[in-house]
Order: sequence, then C-alpha cells, then structure tokens
Amino acid sequence: MAITTTYNVVGMTTVPSLDGLSNVVTTATWQVVGTDPDTGATAQCTRAEPLGPPNAQDFTEYPNLTEVQVLSWFPDYSQDPLILAEINASITAQNNPESVPVFPPWGTS
Repeated sequence: MAITTTYNVVGMTTVPSLDGLSNVVTTATWQVVGTDPDTGATAQCTRAEPLGPPNAQDFTEYPNLTEVQVLSWFPDYSQDPLILAEINASITAQNNPESVPVFPPWGTS
C-alpha cells in the first residue's frame, strides 16, 4: 500500500500586536492527510504548533503570509516517521476492519 500525503496549514491564531509588530501569528495548525489511492481510505494528523517571538528583520503581517512561508516555520511533518506511522495504521485499520456492523438480513421495521 503506497500512501500519498498532502501537507497544509488549516488554521492560525494571531494577536493584534506583539513586540511592536502588528497582526502577529502565534500559533499555526498544520495537517498531514494520507490517502490510499487503491481504496480511497484517508487518515489525517492535525497539530497546533506554537510559534516563538517574531523576528522583526523578516516579519510578515498575517494578511500578507503565504502557505509556503508558514510551512517553512517548522519541519516538514509530512515526512515524519511517527506521523506517517499513525496515518498508515489508521488506513490499514480502515482497509482491514476487525469487525463490520451489519443489519439483520431480513431488514428492520
């Protein structure tokens, strides 16, 4: 099973002012989504990443940020072995359920 992954930012928290700067992002929430292309099963790992104090030399206000820029603030979690293991385990469980709930074969009233 070859899982494909996507990695993106799904949310941010800002403060109006910090260290003399405006519209400062203090937390970014990223998400890795894994998909089994053979079955369509998906699993995700979402985490909020607290950010350190802003650097005035390369600061960008929230409205001017790009997703690529925000993702560069922390490691590429789409390649993290623990996160990939979590996603793979979830997809494997979906593809190979231990039990499947079913209705009686004669229907219900």
